[in-house]
Amino acid sequence: RIETAARAIVAAGAVPVLLGGDDSVPVPFHRGLADLGPFAVLQIDAHIDWRDSLGGERDGYSSTMRRASELAAVRAIVQVGARGVGSARPEEVETAQRWGARIVPAEEFRRGGAEAVLALLPGALPVVVAVDCDAFDPSVCPAVNAPTPGGPLFHELAGLIRLVGSRRRIAACSIVELVPARDPHGLSATAAAR
Repeated sequence: RIETAARAIVAAGAVPVLLGGDDSVPVPFHRGLADLGPFAVLQIDAHIDWRDSLGGERDGYSSTMRRASELAAVRAIVQVGARGVGSARPEEVETAQRWGARIVPAEEFRRGGAEAVLALLPGALPVVVAVDCDAFDPSVCPAVNAPTPGGPLFHELAGLIRLVGSRRRIAACSIVELVPARDPHGLSATAAAR
């Protein structure tokens, strides 16, 4: 249903926006974007999500970017915010790099800023922005499945998305991995919404 809905929104000439769900929902979402033609993915996440499978599941948790890399329309992947210790084994990092994914760890993003990330996105391609809420530092967005210290702050990620939107065409966007049950004060929902 997610793939079908995304295809219909693209066919109508609108920008699909996916809100909510776990790490598995961007997999059919990306498949539904095939009619956009070639595009780049800007993943903003604490984890690189290049596992081929986890517990035998290939279209689920930790496989989002691996599945995206298999789509003919995906020509570039830039990943910002990685810092989850143990979230990827050496073979996943090597597979991502062999494919051509550009991984910008949280520390590197903090040093280089949004302009350095923008320079990694091919200028001619529309961009699909894929946000996993655990990309934010837990002080900004604690209501996630895997809160990981050391992430970008709100103004850093918002600034990155604003810059990308001002210089590239954002063709679609997803925001996933918010856990409302862990958000009694609504801080995480506010950060995700903004």
